[in-house]
Amino acid sequence: MDGGTITLRTGAQEDIDAHPDNFTIQYKGTDAPNQHWLQFIHREIIGIHDDGSSHPVDDSLSTSGTRGGSYRLTLGGTKSANGTPGVANYNTDSADGSNPFYEAAFSANRTADSTTIIDLPGAMKPKVDAAFAAGAKSVVSRAHFDTYLVHTDAVTYHMQVSVEWNFASSATVDPRPTMKTEGGGAATQLPDLIRQKFHAQYPAFNFVK
Repeated sequence: MDGGTITLRTGAQEDIDAHPDNFTIQYKGTDAPNQHWLQFIHREIIGIHDDGSSHPVDDSLSTSGTRGGSYRLTLGGTKSANGTPGVANYNTDSADGSNPFYEAAFSANRTADSTTIIDLPGAMKPKVDAAFAAGAKSVVSRAHFDTYLVHTDAVTYHMQVSVEWNFASSATVDPRPTMKTEGGGAATQLPDLIRQKFHAQYPAFNFVK
């Protein structure tokens, strides 16, 4: 893709962060200095009650990478199906208030011919605990990532990764997540909902469409 090769690794251990629950996305090619990763996240936390009914947590999140204060948890999901995000559910996944690219402040590894991002998402345990407090007998926490390769100022590739934690009871502390890709391939622009949130959070980068 775009003069190089893109590789996704789940359960990845990198020298920069040797945790077994990382995922990494790498571009490797001669034009690596002009390539950057732009990542977006939305999350959902769903309590499953005794009768099998699903109760998504209706709340907001604020993390080190949140611009504008917070973003809303996605609603509409069930134990086995994802909810549908809107603009308010997305967040540009960057810890730099003036630079939206993942490499700017989160874990990454850039060489002369590659750029690799390393992500270790957490399950958002306080929100999981809130679902148990509201009557859940088990809880599913999901983090959904839409990651785009940007060549200078043009979107060229899109990768989707979902990470899921299953809490069997309120006593469950740190379950190992499952990770899967939900598709990847060439892209020419950001989807409308993501673009709206991105331009609202980083207006100086509205030239990236």
